[in-house]
Amino acid sequence: MRNTNHIRFFTASTANTIEFCRVDLAKGYLSADLDMKLSLDSIAREIGLSRFHFIRMFKKHTGLSPHQFRIQHRIDAAKILIQKGVPFSEIALETGFSDQSHFTNTFRQSTGLTPSQYAHRF
Repeated sequence: MRNTNHIRFFTASTANTIEFCRVDLAKGYLSADLDMKLSLDSIAREIGLSRFHFIRMFKKHTGLSPHQFRIQHRIDAAKILIQKGVPFSEIALETGFSDQSHFTNTFRQSTGLTPSQYAHRF
């Protein structure tokens, strides 16, 4: 009987590499143009997957849903802008929140601090 373990490993390894490439590509789409609305269907289509498979694969590799990843990226960008002294209303628009209130609520949920409290710490 032939040993085909190396073939199974190679196939699994190649599949993982392709998944990582697709996830990295999706991360790029989710990280770019934070002020633009994105459709999960369009991102999934761009990377050659169904919406369901894209969401499942993304979460498997990152531990976050695409939505959670994008929110976290927006919050990280907002933190940098807060440290630079950019007005909160401008930060809200630049990071893709509908208004300052939405930004403040999401920032507080993510960090446990309001943007003002965060700014005072820096």
